Amino acid sequence: MSQGSSKITVHLSKLCAKLSYHVPTTIVCAAHVAKDYHVGIGYDESKMTVIANGYEIDALTATDADGLDIRQQHGISADDIVIGSVGRFNPVKNQKLFVDVAAILVKDYPNIKFMMVGRDNTAENKELLSWIEDYGLTDNFRLLGERGDVPKCLKAMEVFCLHSKTEGFSNVVVEAILLNVFTIATDVGEVARLIPEEQIVSVDKNDYSTKLQHVLSSECFRDKEKLNALKESSIAKYSHCTTKELCFG
Repeated sequence: MSQGSSKITVHLSKLCAKLSYHVPTTIVCAAHVAKDYHVGIGYDESKMTVIANGYEIDALTATDADGLDIRQQHGISADDIVIGSVGRFNPVKNQKLFVDVAAILVKDYPNIKFMMVGRDNTAENKELLSWIEDYGLTDNFRLLGERGDVPKCLKAMEVFCLHSKTEGFSNVVVEAILLNVFTIATDVGEVARLIPEEQIVSVDKNDYSTKLQHVLSSECFRDKEKLNALKESSIAKYSHCTTKELCFG
């Protein structure tokens, strides 16, 4: 269960845990972390299987030219470094961390741009805008809101950041990997199964900013060979499934 689950949800989960030994023949989870959680609260492990979200890999396409077009639409040059975020505005998605980290990074990279995509990540969001304005970062941020072309937005980024407090199976991390976009992510949900350990970070703003500073100074986000290797290994890993697991299609 996510943070902030209601008492009713908690009681229902306990009831379903007891029923799991008698009613269903199979219980399907979308992520290993979800399976582990439910086993932990008493569900019948012998009936549980993981079927992660599927992706039409061939359909998930966006080009460098698409990314440049997004940049041009929002006043970002081809030479600017763009660090991006994708996800609806929500306390669990932790956009405040992204803004806090941005405030640290601009001290060394004053021209860096931060792109935020997702529902309510707009200039009309007074709470979000106040965080940005309090740090004097209005010129550094691009608030794109909810979009129907997330792959193109991802291609406009040098680095994609997941900063959530909790997740199940993060679709956007997978999309970033498949589009060869370097990813930094908090250790939530299935992240540890998706990206190398050195790309995983805590929700502490200083830890997160230090990790990004290393990424920017080393320019490891430009290593196309490593990015492509991660993409291919991810496809290979999730394309060879047992009867108990089915992931990328």
